Amino acid sequence: LWLHHGINAKWGYNRKEAETHGEGGNLVGATVKGKAAWVLDDVITAGTAMREVVEILEQAGASVAGIIVALDRKEKGLAEHSAIQELAANLNVPVLALVDIDDVIFKTVAICQSEYEKRYGVFVPASECYSKDPVVWGVGDYPEAAKRLYEIFTATDFPPITGAKDALRRLSRQHEIWAVTGRHEKLAVSTRTSIDRYFSGIFAGIKFTGFLDGGTITKGMVCREIG
Repeated sequence: LWLHHGINAKWGYNRKEAETHGEGGNLVGATVKGKAAWVLDDVITAGTAMREVVEILEQAGASVAGIIVALDRKEKGLAEHSAIQELAANLNVPVLALVDIDDVIFKTVAICQSEYEKRYGVFVPASECYSKDPVVWGVGDYPEAAKRLYEIFTATDFPPITGAKDALRRLSRQHEIWAVTGRHEKLAVSTRTSIDRYFSGIFAGIKFTGFLDGGTITKGMVCREIG
């Protein structure tokens, strides 16, 4: 922040266990009492650890302005929403991700945003791209939005992120790599076409969870099953 934006942001971190010597307590670094703090982490799985951090901050007299994670893995929450969406709703704070797992290989979200706005005149924020609220999509019910999205996924080319092919090619020399997607099997043809076009011979196979259509199997579950 200082090098690129000239912002001298105070920071700190929480210990796994409180200490009784030295500075003591759970928190190390800047004093947070009376401050609104942003919480930074690498990923969110179920959100349990993040809730514990929020509790520690509140006990220290701070409020939480928002949460930023490096990667949104699209882990399923306790109900129909993702863990990040549930965390944002429960804590009533913004939960933002620097990188979305759907954009690690293909520019999925950005292209969907662009195509949807071009076709239907509705801009959908990246944070709402997995929402099932019809208002977000400018339709009367979500099935109509899903139909529109299927048309986009079927008819649109999704070029890979720069460097993704070379990186995956190197990984495939030492590891068996699987493509695991939240898409439904109905998009199998278009998905396999994109994989074959840009990543031919790299993946051992493709797994479809159907999570984006309300399925209960997450990418994490499939990855643990594959091993």
